[in-house]
Amino acid sequence: MENELNTGVFWLDGFEGNAKGGFFLRSFDLNNFIKKVEESENGGKVVGLKFEGNNVELIVEEKI
Repeated sequence: MENELNTGVFWLDGFEGNAKGGFFLRSFDLNNFIKKVEESENGGKVVGLKFEGNNVELIVEEKI
């Protein structure tokens, strides 16, 4: 499977089978939030997303 960061598609771990698209969600607010996090002093480059229920956690590169 191609790297998720290169394709922009994130798959459920362990999923095997056929899938189809066609359901869309406007992500304007998420895109703006990611930009603010990446530009903030306490944030950083977003390297992952974690979905849990109705929540999305942004995972950022740790600053050393």
